[in-house]
Amino acid sequence: MTTKEKMLRAVNELPDDASVEDAMEKLLVLAKIDRGIEQADAGKTITQQAVRERMAVRRGILLSLILPQGRARHIIALKIPGVYHA
Repeated sequence: MTTKEKMLRAVNELPDDASVEDAMEKLLVLAKIDRGIEQADAGKTITQQAVRERMAVRRGILLSLILPQGRARHIIALKIPGVYHA
């Protein structure tokens, strides 16, 4: 299926009352999925643990501390609105 065919199919699947923003969002998701598949096919992948670490750093919600003599390791969740806190 060509990219154009994928785009037309995605837009045709939208409800009749969909907005332009809805269509743009769906096409953006489609583009990101295609890019991810291309990267995976090219061997450009990372482990699940690496993804978790990157997300934690990007969200700024996790901080690891090693106390003197390496006695304890703490994970501190900072309160950031709109971010899930475990």
